[in-house]
Amino acid sequence: MKRNPSGKKVCVWVLAAALSSGLFLGMAPKSLQAQAADPETESHHFSGKYMVKTEVDFLKVLVSPIHWKGKDLVLFGASAGAVGLFFAVDQGIRQWVEKDDTFKSDKLSLAATKLGEGPFLLGLMATMYIGGEAFKNDSLRKTALMSLESFAIGGVIAGGLKFVFGRHRPWTEHQLFDFNFLSFRNHEHSFPSGHSIAAFSVASVIAGQSNSVVIGAVSYGLAALVAISRVNNNEHWSSDVVFGSILGYFIGKEVLALNRPSTTNAPTLSFAPGPGGFSLSLRF
Repeated sequence: MKRNPSGKKVCVWVLAAALSSGLFLGMAPKSLQAQAADPETESHHFSGKYMVKTEVDFLKVLVSPIHWKGKDLVLFGASAGAVGLFFAVDQGIRQWVEKDDTFKSDKLSLAATKLGEGPFLLGLMATMYIGGEAFKNDSLRKTALMSLESFAIGGVIAGGLKFVFGRHRPWTEHQLFDFNFLSFRNHEHSFPSGHSIAAFSVASVIAGQSNSVVIGAVSYGLAALVAISRVNNNEHWSSDVVFGSILGYFIGKEVLALNRPSTTNAPTLSFAPGPGGFSLSLRF
């Protein structure tokens, strides 16, 4: 017989969210924890120009690992190690979750999952954008557009990785390392967690654009709740959500970097769509 979630379980959820948000705030550079408001050099609106820029930024995000150096490689190694660690304990975590037969009916878990779904996130972005238009706040519009860009890029990458890996979801009763590569079937789309990628890709943009540590903590805390809920609902292995959370975080971070005004005069090589194709430009 199903029971309502106990007070103890709710406390565990709150503690896990607090620890997770603290972890990501600790990992994030100061520029993401409390980014100073940059002087706006242009008005940001949803337009054809924005759509083209999103496509170009998507390509830049895909090739960004080519430019990783020292610190980036260290962070990559640490992230890979974390995912590997959770692969090792996936089965144990799943067994621990399944000991409580209420995990499917946990109202907090089911509500948290909704926070990582398209309707909620798109509604949040639309609200920010409309608010920016209504109050003539270009910074708010920019945050909404960058969040949408990060969400879209994360969604495409998540879909591609799910198709490539074809990992069975835990409720299918397949073994931990059962993969059916190049699969279109939803029950074989466990790795990575799309909800976690979506939640953290948006949270990292909002936190990075905000001057408030409180907003950053709330953003990452809610994203952490989304990730935890996917394991709690038996939709994903723990390694799925850890990888998805890390990937979403770095996608949002890269989108922020691509949209931050340059503060140096170093030569840059860039490409952009033009009439009949793409153009290359070298700026000194």
